[in-house]
Amino acid sequence: MRVIREITGAEHVNLVSLCLGGTLSALALAYDAHIGDDSINCATFLNTHTSFSEPGVLGIFTDEATIEGLEKQMEKKGY
Repeated sequence: MRVIREITGAEHVNLVSLCLGGTLSALALAYDAHIGDDSINCATFLNTHTSFSEPGVLGIFTDEATIEGLEKQMEKKGY
């Protein structure tokens, strides 16, 4: 956002996000709210999943063994 604002000279930007980009944008908006950054004027989310407590149709791509493997990998690599 900083670079976009520098290039355009705009104080605020409007954001459109899709899919995983929307999930990441929602995280960024929460962080910005926490630090008091209001440079994003509005955000539009298209096909975006933000609550992973119920995975919905994405659940067909995962099982317990896959999740355990991902958790081990994240512990090892830190991400």
